[in-house]
Amino acid sequence: MRGVKRGYTRDCSVTIAVLIGLLSFTTEPAAAGPMADANKDGTVNGQDLLAWQANLFNTGKNTPGDFNQDGIVNGSDLLMWQSQLYMSAPPAPPQNTAANPEPISFTLSLLGLGGISLAIRRRDRAHPAPIAAV
Repeated sequence: MRGVKRGYTRDCSVTIAVLIGLLSFTTEPAAAGPMADANKDGTVNGQDLLAWQANLFNTGKNTPGDFNQDGIVNGSDLLMWQSQLYMSAPPAPPQNTAANPEPISFTLSLLGLGGISLAIRRRDRAHPAPIAAV
């Protein structure tokens, strides 16, 4: 429809989508323990070496001792165990923490909305709709 001024429905939905995108945030997953921790006790130690020795050259998914998860327990898993020996899992984060967006994200979203609004106004002023004759 030429000559008829467009409504703001599409522009508003774009603005809302931009606002939601700017305010959305994700929480980081808890860090996992060392990969060479076969018994999942939180520390790479001799017990994990025993799991590697017991399953040497065994194949299959999730085989104890297959530290690099390539499907076979072999020498490369031993090298991983050696490189991670005595490493421990990081402490678990407190349970009552909630992820909060940084304070600057709200400011940036307001600046973005202001910029979008200004662009819409300038566009409408640059191309005014003709007045329809009645």
